[in-house]
Amino acid sequence: GAYYEYVFCGRGIEIIGLIGPDGGKGEVFIDSVSAGILNCKNPEKSYQQAIFKIEGLEKGFHTVKVVVVGTGAVYLDALRIL
Repeated sequence: GAYYEYVFCGRGIEIIGLIGPDGGKGEVFIDSVSAGILNCKNPEKSYQQAIFKIEGLEKGFHTVKVVVVGTGAVYLDALRIL
């Protein structure tokens, strides 16, 4: 399925995106290990929302990958490195 991937250096990352009626779900992987599911589904549109956050990683380089699960859109506005 569709996905996006980004390499970052830090102790965590926050995924910021749009939530709305046509939003879907995405599985989040950190360094190839599942870290949870983000959900972009919401009755009303709301821009630049924190849709996933992970902290407490060992300081250094990591890869975040979000894979779309099922139908619906998974939006990305920004990634905030923590």
